Amino acid sequence: MKVIDFQEKIYNDKTDMWRFANFSKLKKATFSEEAETELCDIESKIEAIIEDDKSSDRFDDCVVIIDGQVDNSLSGVQNVSVDYSQFETSKNDDESVETSDSVLDSSNREWSGSQLILNLDVDSESSAETRVQKRVKLIIVSSEKNNSVNILINCPEKSESSWTVLEVFPESSSFIQNHQLTVNQSDSSKVSVVYLKSLNESTSSDSYHFLKSLVNLGKDCELKTLDCMENSSFTRHKLTVNFEGEDSTADLFGLGLFKDETAQHTHIEINHKVKNCTSSQLYKHMLFNRAYVEFSGLVSVSVGASGTLSNQSNPNLVFSDDARAYSRPQLNILNDDVQCNHGATVGQIDELSLFYLKSRGISEKEAKVVLLKGFIEDVFNDFPECEQEKRSYLEELRNIL
Repeated sequence: MKVIDFQEKIYNDKTDMWRFANFSKLKKATFSEEAETELCDIESKIEAIIEDDKSSDRFDDCVVIIDGQVDNSLSGVQNVSVDYSQFETSKNDDESVETSDSVLDSSNREWSGSQLILNLDVDSESSAETRVQKRVKLIIVSSEKNNSVNILINCPEKSESSWTVLEVFPESSSFIQNHQLTVNQSDSSKVSVVYLKSLNESTSSDSYHFLKSLVNLGKDCELKTLDCMENSSFTRHKLTVNFEGEDSTADLFGLGLFKDETAQHTHIEINHKVKNCTSSQLYKHMLFNRAYVEFSGLVSVSVGASGTLSNQSNPNLVFSDDARAYSRPQLNILNDDVQCNHGATVGQIDELSLFYLKSRGISEKEAKVVLLKGFIEDVFNDFPECEQEKRSYLEELRNIL
């Protein structure tokens, strides 16, 4: 699928899940399909990232993926096996019924060509009671010519793994990324997934990012995700969590700091299919200038999913009259034995709290930073490896305020 076809089909989708999306800039953007990115500068950047992680002991291993292929010279992994599965080419006979989601799926398969499979292997010397523990950082590098990757992560029983997905983008001013990530958790596994972006000032103003994540949980599993969102012309992350086994939990967090004319669309879909599972969503946004944010969270509870607990919260702080925040919390409950609640707020910094801090001799700028630090603190509580990212947010806030 050529980029121009992708743009046309995305632009013409009028379905409900896309009704807040403004594709006018994407429609007009021009992308070079033949250009190739010089990777030497990116490789130097990757080496610096890896060295920094080693010195701070943030991760055990690193998997560097360049244009959908693992670069063994830059990667260093143990107990993680790598495999590839080629996609079969198929053509939709009735393209008029395609939605944007199906277009994203088909273009991902065509652009990536194959699925990269990462298997967290069990140590044969470990006892049945010992968990397999692993901290892995995935560094995904895509050139303009190959701008899609499809990754499948398999986590065995009783494993405990942390996966940080860092996307490193090319230097070109206009590009599209369409990535897909699937995580399969076997029974009694614990998984943490952190999404990070590495955006340069030259790329953040005209980049378009589509990410689709799917997590399938077995019995007695634990899932934690953190989405650290940053500026780009257009970003859409669709995250789907399926409870396939009983007594599992999923805690989803997100934090975004947006300025200029950036647009962020986060679509969460949680499917409670079985009994006694718990899910929570906490997504916080801070908007400046003409930034635009949409949050859509849908929790579905099946007939047999009794004992479900679900909580959803989406607070937004808006610092400009031109910024826009749209929130759509949704519940689809087919069982009476559940406890589900949701809420969303759009507002500004509490003036009374700000006045209190200023009356204690703190400048207005530093008082705002203190209040915003409290605003973002609970998002990072379960992710000690992201202390550096939390400091980056605070530093950026000091520069903006």
